[in-house]
Amino acid sequence: MLVRPWPAFYSWQVDDHTLRVLEFQKVLALLADEAAFSIGRELSLAVVPETEYAHAFELQARTSEMRLLDQMGIDVPFAGAHDIRQHIHAAGIGQVLEPSDLVEVALRGPPTASSKRCVTGCPGSD
Repeated sequence: MLVRPWPAFYSWQVDDHTLRVLEFQKVLALLADEAAFSIGRELSLAVVPETEYAHAFELQARTSEMRLLDQMGIDVPFAGAHDIRQHIHAAGIGQVLEPSDLVEVALRGPPTASSKRCVTGCPGSD
């Protein structure tokens, strides 16, 4: 069954009372507990209800794709992933990274690359 998005102009706001009644913070905490590493946890805790139907429809499609990977037994490999944002920021503002920092960044690249290969190389990921 094909579900067509509602018109883009259809939107509403979710008020604080509704979020409290739905215990939205508890839901976010459960989601964050499933995160593989610190960045995923931060992103999980920052989730807000989407009020634009078309964007919510796109996010739901992405979620469906990831659930399908899980059901197919395809594990997106985040093992060994670490937060290297501090090193990226330092390099971006012209700071010289220590050799140990460069090694750490180099060792953290493979999980990211293999995760991307897994998602983009799966059937139907065009």
